[in-house]
Formats: sequence, C-alpha cells, structure tokens
Amino acid sequence: MAIQTKKQKQQKQFGLLVVVAMLGVAMFLVWRFGKEGLLSPAGIGAADTVRSEMLRRQADIALPKNLFQDRVLQQFTPYNPAEAPENPGRENPFAPI
Repeated sequence: MAIQTKKQKQQKQFGLLVVVAMLGVAMFLVWRFGKEGLLSPAGIGAADTVRSEMLRRQADIALPKNLFQDRVLQQFTPYNPAEAPENPGRENPFAPI
C-alpha cells in the first residue's frame, strides 16, 4: 500500500462522510415518505397488520398426527448429559497446608 499524503487522507475521509450522509438522508426519506412502511408515520397500523397476518399463518400450520407416532422418531432418547462429579476441594483454599 502506498503512503498517503495528508490531503489524500482528508479526501478519503470526506468521501466516506458524504456516503454516510447520503445513506442517512435516504433512510430518513424512506422513513418519512415510505408507503406503508413499518417505521413510517403513515404506516403506524402496519405493525398490527403484520402481527395479525403472522398469527393467522401460524394458525394455518398443521402437522400430521402420525408424524409423532413414527417408530424412527420414537427411537430417539432424550439427551441428558452426564453430570461431572463434584470435587468440593478444601474448605479454605487459602489456609496453609
């Protein structure tokens, strides 16, 4: 990498600042004037609409009852990790031996 002069560093920093500022302006415009956006003031009720749609879709999910009666699924055993034996150690670890 070539050594940059102070002027080049300032130009690079200014370019990054311009990009960040443009992103900020774009985010504000989408927030303020966006159509039915969740964050837009015009779309405040959109969050409730999305929530109700998610709940409706969740209610539509149906698993077949025989899925849980499958022999392969019943062969699984619950995972119970073995507990390590406790080593209480000394009552006062700072006491002289």
